[in-house]
Order: sequence, then C-alpha cells, then structure tokens
Amino acid sequence: MSSAYLIVEKGKHRGTSIPVKGDLFLIGSDRVCQLRIDHPRVGGQHCALVTRDGKVFLRDLASGHLTAVNDREVPAGAEWPLHDGDRLLVGPLRAVVQVQETPPSQQSADDWTFKALEERGKQRVQADEGDEAAGAAAAILGRMDEQRGEVRGRLRVSIEKGVTVARLLDTQLVDEAAIDLLKRDLSERLPPAPKRVLLDFENVQRMSSMALGVLVGVNRRLKAEGGSLALCHVSRDLLPILEAVGMGKMVPSFPNKQAALAAQW
Repeated sequence: MSSAYLIVEKGKHRGTSIPVKGDLFLIGSDRVCQLRIDHPRVGGQHCALVTRDGKVFLRDLASGHLTAVNDREVPAGAEWPLHDGDRLLVGPLRAVVQVQETPPSQQSADDWTFKALEERGKQRVQADEGDEAAGAAAAILGRMDEQRGEVRGRLRVSIEKGVTVARLLDTQLVDEAAIDLLKRDLSERLPPAPKRVLLDFENVQRMSSMALGVLVGVNRRLKAEGGSLALCHVSRDLLPILEAVGMGKMVPSFPNKQAALAAQW
C-alpha cells in the first residue's frame, strides 16, 4: 500500500518528513487540523489532502488564503490531483509531495512520526492526531461538499438559503479577455431569473473600470427582472473604486457571506 509524505523543502526544518495519515488530512491553524500551522497567511481550515482510490488529492477549503501546487494557485474550493514530486505551498510551508511504498531511507514508520516544528516569531507547526481531528475533518469536508457549488466558467455557483451565490474565481479582473468571459458567465451561467444574487469577491485583488461596468450591467439586469444584487468579501482596496461609480449606494456590500445571507436586501 502506498503512503504519502510531505517533505519540507526550505527553511530550518528542511528535510523533515510529515506522514499524511488517514483518508482526510487537514492543514490549517485550527486545533482540529492534523497539521497545524500558526501563521497570518494560513486559514483555520486552509486545505486538505484527500486519499481516494489509491490517489492523493489537494482540496482548497476556501479560507481566503493562498494554496499553490507547483507555483500555480489552486482556485478556492477546487480539488487537484497530486503526483510524486509536486511542490505544495501553504503559508510559510513549502513541501515536496512524495508517494511511495516505504518511507525514504528505509526508516521505520515510527521514525516518521511528525514532531512539532517551532520557529519563534515566524511559524509553529505540529501534528494533532486522533479521532477528534479525523471526525472534524470529515464533518468539514462534508459541509464543503454540500455548499462548495459547481464551477461554471469563471464562477463557482451555489444556492444557499434561497440566494444564488457566485464566487468569482479570478484574482485579477483587469484583462479585457477575462472580463469578457466573466460578463458572459454572469449572463449565461447563473440560474434563470434569480431573485437574489450574491457576488463573492473573496479571491479578487484587482479590478478595472471595465469590470466595474460589468457589475453595473448585472445590477441593472437583475433589477429589471425583479431581482437584487449584493456583494461580499470586497477588499478595502476595492471599496473606494466601487464608491467612485456609485455602486456603494446601488448595491449593498457585506463583510462576509454569512452576514449577507442573514440580511434582507
């Protein structure tokens, strides 16, 4: 039976091997995670390694923080297959994925037990094994499966509490071609005649005036059809841009999805 390991690639603990145990292996800052990393760039439940049918997959848990494989960003909520030699980036952790029959250097499995890694002022990584962590991982991934929605072009669309939630998967809405595709997806890939549409900007870092024009058009179309539009997770850098074109008065903006779903708009 093959086993998976994360081999720390850089830093003080270079070469440390972290065994990936169980079908669900959570990585994040919460105590329920089997691999805990205390760092500002690491989410509570940041990502998970899922072993299924003898293969290992990385699932981003949409924490709002970057997960990357081979220097390519994993879209929020997406699941990617991992292969031997892939490089994983989670916050300060850079690790190489190894999938093999026996631990490297023929060491015993006991020698592979993950030990606490601590670097004062930078990061703290530790393993937290047991039934509680495994159960929490299963529950978290179960909820993710229920609410993660379906990828439709440049959107991840789900229906939550009667609201059509569309998470924008792009981080940069400045390229004309990308904006044209987003405009098409917002027009063609949402459910027909939605009453309330919430656009989730958690991934968006930059946005051009052309992208703003697309949002204005979506708002007008929804109003003409008797619907309404709201935004959430808009970064502080983008809020002044929305205000400049009057979007702040036309469309309500909420700090997170939960607040938007609980409000009336």
